[in-house]
Amino acid sequence: MLILITPFFKALAQGLESGGNITFQYATVPSLGKHQLDTFLFSLDSKTSLGFADLSLGVSYQNSEFFYFDVSGISQLEHFERFHLLAPHIGISRILTNDWHVTAYAKPVLSSNLLSSLSREDIILGYKFEIQKRWQRDDTFTTLVLGIEYGTTASGTPSIFPVVRYHKKIGEDFAFALGYPFNNFTYLLSDRHTVNLSMSWQGFYYNNSESVVVNNSASTANTKLIFNGLDLQATYLYKIQPRITTTIKLGYLASNTMEVATSEGSSLYDFSPNDSIYFSIGLTYNLKMDLNGQKK
Repeated sequence: MLILITPFFKALAQGLESGGNITFQYATVPSLGKHQLDTFLFSLDSKTSLGFADLSLGVSYQNSEFFYFDVSGISQLEHFERFHLLAPHIGISRILTNDWHVTAYAKPVLSSNLLSSLSREDIILGYKFEIQKRWQRDDTFTTLVLGIEYGTTASGTPSIFPVVRYHKKIGEDFAFALGYPFNNFTYLLSDRHTVNLSMSWQGFYYNNSESVVVNNSASTANTKLIFNGLDLQATYLYKIQPRITTTIKLGYLASNTMEVATSEGSSLYDFSPNDSIYFSIGLTYNLKMDLNGQKK
């Protein structure tokens, strides 16, 4: 494992030296039915040119803590209280001809409560493949993206789903993207102030590596905590200085589902979550080098 991981992080460090982002983010969802979810996210992302293609590297870690109230029927509820998600990713983007681009991403995800030794049940081998067509006329920049992705975003469970996106940037101040599973509108108020409105599907799929008894059934190993919902959010970004940006989000999670299921997909327990508002605050540090190798 170290033979594979060490070169990845060396390449990521080199990419961060030539330009990248470091992000910290905290979010709280106070009312998923009678339950609460708090998350902390840390991520590193970098992008560098290889000459013949662009290479993107990154890694993110999310700690999710659930607080349950009035739950009966799960004998070891504490096994579903804290989960960890570690997701390195690598992507290659290459220009073909006539403004056609092709992009491939690999994103293996470790998603577990880490209460027992790691197994295949803790890993999701995510990937994405996209073809892009770009047009530019005067100050208008347009992109059409078609692709496929394997992950948990669309339904909460690992699955293949289409990626469709029509993106247009008009001038320096306004841009929008319409498609599936993500839509957003961005407006630059000034050099320091930006607002963003977005709508996207969100899903997670956590493995409980310990055995539990649900509703007096037989003890079951590798049960899953599955969540899926529609994320509506308004984001305000304030650039404190050229390389530091604060982010404040106010969001609403709608059409939520959250359940415990077997690894085969059979539902064992439904948490019956309500729609809920949520709040998030974060900080992003941008690393960027000029042609002389000095930080901007």
